Amino acid sequence: MVGPCPKEGDDPEILELKRVIRETEAVSALESVGLGPGNARCLNMPFYQTGKVKKDPIGQAGVEKIVALLYEIGPDLVFVAGDLSDPHGNHRMCLDVVP
Repeated sequence: MVGPCPKEGDDPEILELKRVIRETEAVSALESVGLGPGNARCLNMPFYQTGKVKKDPIGQAGVEKIVALLYEIGPDLVFVAGDLSDPHGNHRMCLDVVP
């Protein structure tokens, strides 16, 4: 078998590649609406870092990252989008982590 067994999860190199892909997609989305990369805040949420299809539950560290970002930016409005039918559940988790 090439690569890790599904029960073992992804190697650190694969996790890093997946992080880079997520961040590149986010910056590309910002650029498509006229914003630059400096507007991106890629949080690399802890539940993304399992390397498995099933992600860890949302924990205090993830919530703290979101709260810290909200305090840093101080927005008047917060719009949160999540594809609630995505097959792996990551998008729903990103929505659920927002207090």
